[in-house]
Amino acid sequence: LGLLSASPPTYPDVPPLIVCQSEQGISKTDLANIETHLHDEALANVGMAMMFTLANAAKDWLREHANLDVGEMEDEAARKKKELAEEERLAKARRAAGIEVTKETFEDWHTRFEAERALAKALAPDAAERAERAKRMTGRTYFEKRRGEAVEAELEDDEEDFDLDDLDDEDDLLDDLEALVEEEGVSTPASS
Repeated sequence: LGLLSASPPTYPDVPPLIVCQSEQGISKTDLANIETHLHDEALANVGMAMMFTLANAAKDWLREHANLDVGEMEDEAARKKKELAEEERLAKARRAAGIEVTKETFEDWHTRFEAERALAKALAPDAAERAERAKRMTGRTYFEKRRGEAVEAELEDDEEDFDLDDLDDEDDLLDDLEALVEEEGVSTPASS
């Protein structure tokens, strides 16, 4: 038996809406009767929390009227749970023990393995093509190479514009500076 309930905002001052669903061969008349019984129980318990009380009332009604043993249903659920746990334990033991390797199982595995390798080799580019790709310049290396060439060219242009050999010695520079100062009429600390 499945119980679906919807509680209104004023619950527990108003009884919840209860719908019963058959899960193990309960007739439609029995479902209608149990819904009526649960509605009566809900009206009797207005003002207090009642969901647990209604679930117990449903179990009691099933024991008395539906010729279904609720304990038997619970035992069946526990038995299924135990069976699933046992199957899981056996599967875990099989995984831990592994697969026994015989000549037949090895040959089956080896055939599948070789087929996978052949497929991977057919889909992958051949070695010569991979080597050719490795030799090609990537976009990044092309950019860096071009940037390096541009910097070197700029440095060479700067070297042509400014030649250190064209500079006179220090004395000529001082003479030129003193002549410029005299022309402008500015006094320097050395001349005062």
